[in-house]
Amino acid sequence: MSTERKQEKPRKVAKKTVRHFHTIERKTGKLGMLEKFVARPRDSLYEKLYLRIAAPDGNQLAIIGNLRSGLAFHTIDALAEAYDASRKDIALVLSIPVSTLSRRKKEGRLQPDESDRVARLARLKDAAVEMMNGDNDAAVQWLKTPLHILNDESPLTHASSEIGAREVEDLIIRIQHGVFS
Repeated sequence: MSTERKQEKPRKVAKKTVRHFHTIERKTGKLGMLEKFVARPRDSLYEKLYLRIAAPDGNQLAIIGNLRSGLAFHTIDALAEAYDASRKDIALVLSIPVSTLSRRKKEGRLQPDESDRVARLARLKDAAVEMMNGDNDAAVQWLKTPLHILNDESPLTHASSEIGAREVEDLIIRIQHGVFS
């Protein structure tokens, strides 16, 4: 008898389009379990700010490098437009004084810490749009509405710190999964 085992061919990644999001399935581990990943929407704010501007090929290491070297100033305007807010309102949430923002406009670049805060707000908006099943207007309205669970602050205001942004992201996940608190 032969002790040779038939080797299974690895399963190819299958992609399906669901609304404007896409799902990726892949086979993993010894038991051949499937993992499902829901990728960011193809027209997300994150994609607009980072994949097209900062790293056209979508390379995450390039995106991190660009955040470290500072994003172009016009990402502030893109963020303000996405949130339907003024540049002054966005500066307040990003904890950047208006005078500093004026200086950054002349320089044409944000500092690394400011760029990271821009990335935080972009991720948060994309999560809210996903929670609202792709309804951008509903997501922006939700982000601007004060919530009792956030001490009567809006999710956007609450996200002015990293810890606050994580709390808002956790709240979004709980809402998506029907966990009420």
